Amino acid sequence: MNKLAVLESEVQKLRQEVAVLRQSVELNQTDPEGEYRPEFVEEILKISKNPGKLTEFTTRQDFMSRLNAESS
Repeated sequence: MNKLAVLESEVQKLRQEVAVLRQSVELNQTDPEGEYRPEFVEEILKISKNPGKLTEFTTRQDFMSRLNAESS
């Protein structure tokens, strides 16, 4: 085999590998939990930029009590 044939063979193999990689990337583009509403994403990003609004919960009860307090 001459050098040109070897290079053509390698290029063909690389094209096939790229095609397989592109397929796998395209397949994994959806979120298994579904799509989020754009308004929700905007709100969360805005809140995350303001560290004073973030709250850390240590227990389930703490989380539920704060959630119930905000909803009433």
